[in-house]
Amino acid sequence: HHKEAIFYFQGYEHLDLTKKHNQICKTIWIAFVWTIWNHKNDIIFRNKISDGIQIFALIQINSWAWITFRHPKVIFSYSDWCLPPIMCINSL
Repeated sequence: HHKEAIFYFQGYEHLDLTKKHNQICKTIWIAFVWTIWNHKNDIIFRNKISDGIQIFALIQINSWAWITFRHPKVIFSYSDWCLPPIMCINSL
């Protein structure tokens, strides 16, 4: 249900996070939802097969790309992001 998605998206505001960490969490959430939405469309409209590994990899790529675009002073690489991303988030 779409109201649940909005609830979870807004839930980050209630955590004790800095503004930057809140933005990062929301960016990851949007990358997650956007990637799954696009993958679902590929399955429905392009007859592609569901691939959980590909979805996970695309979420990692999209979230890293969007975070590094919005925060140009980011010092972690994509390979760092693929390890424990919480360490990368905490470095901001």
